Amino acid sequence: MLMDMRSEQLIQISFMELPAAKDVEFMASWAQVRDERERRDDDVDAALYRSLAPEARFRFVTIVHHRLAAESSETAIRLVIPSGGMPYPSHGGLYRVEREDRSEGEHTGHVALIDPFQVAPDTDPIFLAGWDAARLAFRDQPGYLATALHRSVLPTVDYRFVNVALWNDAGAYEQALHHPGFSSAINMLRSHVRFTSHPALYELVPG
Repeated sequence: MLMDMRSEQLIQISFMELPAAKDVEFMASWAQVRDERERRDDDVDAALYRSLAPEARFRFVTIVHHRLAAESSETAIRLVIPSGGMPYPSHGGLYRVEREDRSEGEHTGHVALIDPFQVAPDTDPIFLAGWDAARLAFRDQPGYLATALHRSVLPTVDYRFVNVALWNDAGAYEQALHHPGFSSAINMLRSHVRFTSHPALYELVPG
């Protein structure tokens, strides 16, 4: 399954902190929460991503697409799928797509680069310009499929921006990192904006 990056959607993204030894326990808990919500609400589509690297800051990322866009921030809050019942630290929020390259068709076996950013509000224009430059450097690279930058609906979240980029495989992404345009964009961005991010590659958990 390839994520449907339709900009009119409201998207819940949550980053879960837990040791690799808890993977099976967490996936079972997540499946119960997902199934219960989908039984109650046909207007959601939930996906679970697991980090390829056991040492990643966030072992799992949950991405829930609400097929009906919210009319206001208050409505958005009511749409959140609660993480209660899962005893793991999490960081998340409600997002809308700020920038995107749409993917054509369905792709299987892809990996996702998921990167949450802590960005001060007064540096948004510079951050977005740097992200645009990095996107342009990536889009013509072999194995690149799609990307979407998400902006938080509400200001009180740990990560106001989240980038999700899809690649055919991890090797294609690692090779693209050496593209001079990407290095130039990142150096430009970091010279103007101080931000914290936690990029990692993820695989879609079947189900």
